[in-house]
Amino acid sequence: MRELQPTPTVIDLIAQRKKQKSLPERRNDPYTLALVIEGGGMGGIISGGMVVALEALGLLETFDQIHAASAGGYAAYLFKNGRTQKGLETYFHGRKHINFKNFFKRDGKVINVPGFTEEVMVNIDPGQMAKQPTPHLYSTNVLTGELTEFSGLTEATEIYNGLHLSALTPVLGGPPVEDHYDGGLRASIPWRQAFAHGATHALVLRSRPYRPHEAHPIISKIDRIGAFLLRRRGLFIPANLVYDYEKNYAKTIADMEDIAEGRFLEAIQVSGTHRRIGITNSRERDLMEGAEAGINKTLDTFKPYGLKLEHDIYIRNHLVHRRD
Repeated sequence: MRELQPTPTVIDLIAQRKKQKSLPERRNDPYTLALVIEGGGMGGIISGGMVVALEALGLLETFDQIHAASAGGYAAYLFKNGRTQKGLETYFHGRKHINFKNFFKRDGKVINVPGFTEEVMVNIDPGQMAKQPTPHLYSTNVLTGELTEFSGLTEATEIYNGLHLSALTPVLGGPPVEDHYDGGLRASIPWRQAFAHGATHALVLRSRPYRPHEAHPIISKIDRIGAFLLRRRGLFIPANLVYDYEKNYAKTIADMEDIAEGRFLEAIQVSGTHRRIGITNSRERDLMEGAEAGINKTLDTFKPYGLKLEHDIYIRNHLVHRRD
């Protein structure tokens, strides 16, 4: 009688598939592995750095699905295109896409999400993308408060539209487009959606440093101010999406940690001592530290498995890790 093999952990499964050169269309295991990428405005450079490390390790084809919201969508499509290092440069051009003087104008567009998205799209060529895994992007419908999913995007205009709507920051990004705002309002870390799509294992890339999962009182007050400003601009989106955003985020993390053992979910996140990068932080030093922290944490996670870099890792022409 054939002995049953224990179900591998998420990291074990990734390393196992890499060593076996397993491909999405020809798996020799019964599992469905999802990559889940958190965004967070400019804070997405941390999870973006993590994806840079995954790409350098040659791990794209170990995944069957990618789920992302907000800035996580940029990393998802750059990963598919093998252009994560080049695409990460967009964050360092953030100052030209962020102007607080615009807050007092009619549309209040502090963050130029269309401009940021267009710059990312320079590094996304649908004709050169890997066929698998399939990215699933999420945006929030401001009329219903429910998620809208974008998947199976193959044309440049479709990809741009999905990325734009998924990353459109409430208040600071101006009015909603096609009745949609940032997917992070409803699913800042779309791990639930990954399991709903049949994932048996999920690797979550976190852009926020590790903190105890509780709503910060100051951030909660900022959420309330955000809700007030939205209403003043005539944008009556469901109150719980903005008014209690931080509380909802804390619940997402708590629920994710509760199910992690039973449903094979693991998260990579930087230490709680690391500075959190806010959605409008364009300071180059902070961004560099964030990118390097994400890269280093991911490489440390896979170090015990003996996986080798397939190419050098550069950020801003600065060599971060050299291929052995």
